[in-house]
Amino acid sequence: DGDEQIKVIGDLRIGIPLYNVYLNEADEWSRRLVTEVTEWTMERDRPIGDSTLALTHSLAGSSATVGFEALSEMARALENALQQSQSHQGRAVKSHSQLFIDAAEDIRRLLHQFAAGFLKQPDAGLLRALGEIDYSAPDAVEALKEAHVVLEPDAPAPPGEPAAASTAPMSVPGVGLRLTAKDIAQALVIVQPVAAGIVQVLQTVPEPRPQALPTLTAEPIPEPFKAPDTSRFASAAAFAEDMDDEFDAVDAIDPDLFSIFEEEGAELMPQLGAALRQWSARPTNLGARNEVLRALHTLKGSARLAGAMRLGEMAHKIESDIERMGSDSAAFQDFESLLTTFDAMQANFEALRHPDDMPELVQPLPRQVVVEETPSPDEQSPLESQAAPASAVASTTNRKVTISLAQATALQPLRAVASGSIRVRAQLLDRMVNQAGEVMITRSRLEAELSQLRGSLNDLSGNLNRLRAQLRDVELHSETQMQSRLQQAKEAQLGFDPLEFDRFTRVQELTRMMAESVNDVATVQRTLQRTVEATEDDLIAQARQTRDLQRDLLRTRMVEFEGISERLYRVVRQASKETGKQVRLDLQGGTIEMDRGMLDRMTPAFEHLLRNCVAHGIEDPHTRTGAGKDASGLITVSLQQSGNDVSVEFRDDGAGLNLQRIREKALASGLLADGQQISDDEAANLIFMPGFTTASQVTELAGRGIGMDVVRSEVNSLGGRIETTTVAGKGTNFKLVLPLTTAVTQVVMLRSGGSSVGVPANVVETVRRVSAKDLQQAYNTGVVDVAGESVPFFWSGALLQASRMSSEPQGKTAPVVIFRSASQRLALHVDEVLGTQEVVVKNLGPQLSRLPGLAGMSVLASGAVVLIYNPVALAFVYGQQARAWGSDSAEPHMLEQSAAGSTGGAGLGLASATPVAPQIPLILVVDDSITVRRVTQRLLQREGYRVSMAADGLQALERLQEERPTVVLSDIEMPRMDGFDLARNIRGDVRLSDLPIIMITSRIAEKHREHAKELGVDHYLGKPYAEDELLSLIRHYCNVETAVD
Repeated sequence: DGDEQIKVIGDLRIGIPLYNVYLNEADEWSRRLVTEVTEWTMERDRPIGDSTLALTHSLAGSSATVGFEALSEMARALENALQQSQSHQGRAVKSHSQLFIDAAEDIRRLLHQFAAGFLKQPDAGLLRALGEIDYSAPDAVEALKEAHVVLEPDAPAPPGEPAAASTAPMSVPGVGLRLTAKDIAQALVIVQPVAAGIVQVLQTVPEPRPQALPTLTAEPIPEPFKAPDTSRFASAAAFAEDMDDEFDAVDAIDPDLFSIFEEEGAELMPQLGAALRQWSARPTNLGARNEVLRALHTLKGSARLAGAMRLGEMAHKIESDIERMGSDSAAFQDFESLLTTFDAMQANFEALRHPDDMPELVQPLPRQVVVEETPSPDEQSPLESQAAPASAVASTTNRKVTISLAQATALQPLRAVASGSIRVRAQLLDRMVNQAGEVMITRSRLEAELSQLRGSLNDLSGNLNRLRAQLRDVELHSETQMQSRLQQAKEAQLGFDPLEFDRFTRVQELTRMMAESVNDVATVQRTLQRTVEATEDDLIAQARQTRDLQRDLLRTRMVEFEGISERLYRVVRQASKETGKQVRLDLQGGTIEMDRGMLDRMTPAFEHLLRNCVAHGIEDPHTRTGAGKDASGLITVSLQQSGNDVSVEFRDDGAGLNLQRIREKALASGLLADGQQISDDEAANLIFMPGFTTASQVTELAGRGIGMDVVRSEVNSLGGRIETTTVAGKGTNFKLVLPLTTAVTQVVMLRSGGSSVGVPANVVETVRRVSAKDLQQAYNTGVVDVAGESVPFFWSGALLQASRMSSEPQGKTAPVVIFRSASQRLALHVDEVLGTQEVVVKNLGPQLSRLPGLAGMSVLASGAVVLIYNPVALAFVYGQQARAWGSDSAEPHMLEQSAAGSTGGAGLGLASATPVAPQIPLILVVDDSITVRRVTQRLLQREGYRVSMAADGLQALERLQEERPTVVLSDIEMPRMDGFDLARNIRGDVRLSDLPIIMITSRIAEKHREHAKELGVDHYLGKPYAEDELLSLIRHYCNVETAVD
């Protein structure tokens, strides 16, 4: 109820949200106050800083707001004393410096006792000493330059009393000074010249009307109430009003958290509405139903965290209604009720976002701040009446001037702002990062083209050198001919010089013209060379600038994990309060930065984990005490950064997972068959299954089996992984390993057979050359020794399900890549390490992003698309499957490859060919596109088939030698051997001549169909193919083969 949101300290009752905000701010302010006062006492030659005065003023004001008058009184006294010291720094003495330190420390003491639940009084001696501080009076005249500001009372003054007497002035800095009559007289003499100028200004101000109220003379008469536009609430306003009695929750909005929830709710509401409409249009769509439940579950938790209790209760009601409806018995009336409740929930959310837009019966008058100026002559003291020049000022300014509260607020000391900032839409920032990435890709292409131009320029230089040599040969040959002709002419005693013959003159002209042309080409070649060199320098500079731009853009998306700490603390507080448990939260490593988009996506998952730890992990105080534990449970959230990964670990000291209960629930829900045995790790991972829960009853906190599924889905979609460990009676540990940022990264290109993939460079620890003997031993044992540590070992093609073994002849050594991610290590045997490239990681989309281990994709400078994998995450999910898949053929292959005089495994096909297929049908997918292979593999595996994959016809022939499939799905255009040649080889083999072949290609022309038919292809499908048609054909051939067997 409402009392549960009240903190009682002595006679003081404070709302919980206000209490938490006050403690956080006052603790920070008081700590800074002690530090600044102490630093000032060491350098008393400088005046007190304005920030110190602002801290005392803020402490006094906020303490008065919550009703903590003791601390407010001490802070106000210290503020006044510091103000005097600031104006009279030269007269500050050492005793006053120590007094200021003691006063600041006493403020800290009062605050700590207040946080512990005690209302203590300030040190009376310190208060008295602060009040007795009084520097020389003439300097105190400066205080009269400050205006005296008071708040106008809400109620009018009682009849017969002056309005000024009913107000309770609130002092501001510079007012609380003790002045004697002599001091005032001296001050009036000083300000007399200023008073004349004030009189001239005030004479221009019109007198107030006699009938106007004194406190409203400067305010315009408010316009009659005009109802705001409420059309956007009309659809659900009536229903929302009817539901007021049904939902008795009271909102306790937390201003700091609601702004975060507002952004999340604005994104969740359209998703929830769309999912509801999809489900209502097709009630059998269980995917839409689950999406509705997930969105409601996240919205409910976030709303209650931000203090929107009514909104959270509405979401909980919709959840309960959906649970009662079931998954098969939904009727039209049920959806009408759900959509109506959703409309009311939207209206409630909009009312929280725009409270000023909702109609109000009474609009309160704006608060006013009244500035009192010089009092009237009747109220002046006798000494003041004797000052003739001042009386003229008093007679002119005997009235109040009303100013708005916003203007009065400007008179207060403002809290120091650390740095200016602007709000940028996340979509715009993501688009800028993508555009910077496109610039990088374009630059890479320019570098590749420039490299080609450099190669062509080198060729031109070589050709030019050869042309010069050939020109010299022509010139020599021409001169030789001329000498020969000259000799012949002399012998014939002709009367003409040989140079006079046209043919010799023309040869000379041609050789000289060729020499000039060669020189011209050489000039062009030198110009091109200088231009290419300048372009290369510019590209290097542009590359540096692009990297700086990308780095700065990425830094704008990085935020500290500490930014959501208050939200996590409140989740734990709420959950512990609802369950009646005592739970503490300890956050470690909160200064580590993460991508803002990733942190926003993972925050609901973090909240689900914390609620799960409180609801299922931590025991109640009685049980913990009986087990010898502290009555208060502890949840630790620790962050560690390793390379480009960050691990977020959730640990609790509760009872641990009840694995026996999990097995029983899994058996009852059909996740386990009767008699099926699973390991403890497999049982622990069952909690991430959709709809799985061990709770005995459904509450707002837990019991629907949705929260942990949300956690796993979000982690997988971001390319991360979850590691779960539990110890009975000791607690449970959830370790989430996530990438820090996925925009720009260095990747190492690896080749396994005909497939090339990229892996993040930060997870590559080292590349080793392993001898054939050690490689064989690694295949036999499944591990490789790395600096005395046994590291799991795999063939990379088997881990990617692209090939069972390496198809290349092994030399004396083979490359083995060692990976490290967080605390896990992995060794992969690859055919070749192609090098390192800087790439821009592209978004995978909703389908591919949920593949475990697939970190992203990118476009290389050549235009080729490359998939980026995290091998450690891949082995974590598919390691056992890959080891079992390649175990039958890896060992004989390696033995045969490493033997002296090996024929490259030519006899392996005959030795390992198995004409009898296993019970589960095997489908061979042949396509040069890894994406097509993966998508087809997922489709077939979902239908229960085993899948073998090949990148081209030659690799397909190798797969056919290993095991005969039931059906072959083949593309046409592939490297090394196309689909037509593959079909020709299959039909030419006696053992495989009856194997069904289905062509799947984008070549759908009639001549291609006819050619495939002539080669014996059974069916010809175009891309994209219809899944139902393909599955129907596969089922047909599987049934035919079973009948033949």
